[in-house]
Amino acid sequence: MLLHAARQATGIVRAWSHERLSPEQIRSYQTQRLRWMVQHAWDNSPFYRRKLSDVGVTPADIQSLDDLSKLPITTKEEIRHLPSAELLARGYTPQNTVFEPTSGSSGKVLHIYHSRGAYDMYFAYAFRHLWQLGYRPWYRVAYTAFDPLPSLPWERIGLGQRQQIDLKLKDARAFLQRLLEINPQFITAYPSILLMIIQVATEAELRRIRPRAIHLHSELLTDGIRDTIRMAFDCDCFDDYSTFEFHHVAYECPAHRYHIAADNVLVEFLRDGKPAAPGEDGDLIITGLTNPAMPLLRYAIGDVGRVGQVERCACGSGFPTMGLIQGRVDDFIILPSGRRFSPRIVNPAFESMPGLLEHVLVQEELDHIKLYLNVLPEHVETLPGTIVATLRDLFAEPVKLDVVLTQDFERGRTGKLRCIVSKVKQSSVVDNAARAYQLSSAEVI
Repeated sequence: MLLHAARQATGIVRAWSHERLSPEQIRSYQTQRLRWMVQHAWDNSPFYRRKLSDVGVTPADIQSLDDLSKLPITTKEEIRHLPSAELLARGYTPQNTVFEPTSGSSGKVLHIYHSRGAYDMYFAYAFRHLWQLGYRPWYRVAYTAFDPLPSLPWERIGLGQRQQIDLKLKDARAFLQRLLEINPQFITAYPSILLMIIQVATEAELRRIRPRAIHLHSELLTDGIRDTIRMAFDCDCFDDYSTFEFHHVAYECPAHRYHIAADNVLVEFLRDGKPAAPGEDGDLIITGLTNPAMPLLRYAIGDVGRVGQVERCACGSGFPTMGLIQGRVDDFIILPSGRRFSPRIVNPAFESMPGLLEHVLVQEELDHIKLYLNVLPEHVETLPGTIVATLRDLFAEPVKLDVVLTQDFERGRTGKLRCIVSKVKQSSVVDNAARAYQLSSAEVI
């Protein structure tokens, strides 16, 4: 326990110093870590030794960040069925690593292993972000979580203590009562849980909850959701983008710009296999720089983001920025015409309507979407119809919309709510459907 505390404290100092480096110094650090990680993977990972050999690449070919594209992309499907002996680097075992299955919100669980030293650095990166937002280790913190919170070494001396809001309660009033009990100075939570609390709380109850800041994570955060939470609790809200594979990937600074945790990951934005231009959306390809237990090089995470601005942020960080996360690749609604709607377009159309507690849209076919809605009893007669009408106006083409009223949502292993699930694959099938739709429309005209 003392070893973990010492490593975390040292990591915090390092993390703070990294953020103040110049962009040139950051690139130099990333180059050093990339070369080390590629060499390490080549020497110790059976999977990567074979994968790199298949494309004729050796560590000697990776001398700068410009050489990153020489490495082949790693997909989730490649590692999903590999045994731990193939995934883990030499010297690491399931017994001496930290094991984490991904949340399983897509129905497909990955097994991820982290070295214990890497896990302590993840803590340092997260602490760096929270401190920047105003968090202090002696604050009362309300923390939404599905599993029991792991013990932290600092808690033994009364620092960094978190009080859990158990997601297994599955009742908005129970969430609210727990939040009132904690009376937090800082909240870290899923947006969907706070929205449920806001819907059932009275104005007097909300006035009793006045944190200094709110840290939101794990679910899509739109401007509408942010404004609702900010107004309800009268404090600012900040987002981050993390994954089970890498933990800290990007985080929102006080100036509300997303900074890539450049000392933890290298992030590429690819559009049609080529680097996306500034302001363009691209598939995120991530290379880990911290975890030697299970190296991941050019890993296709399945998310979409946007290349950030070049100039240095007003917050003082030298880390590069990125645009807002648009959602998982298979979480876009694709209509018969081929038009694509990200959650950031769909959700704001109806998410702030009174009486809506939770929602999940499941696209079954190109022209068929099921709306799973959790609605307050007094709005059951009117709200579903209003949402359907709103989506019909938004989509503006023939799509069957079915409503299913429910309070039982599949949240994945960690309680994370995935608000849009598309069963339509973004492939040539979709392109063919779009062309067919355009032809039929032309015939009608």
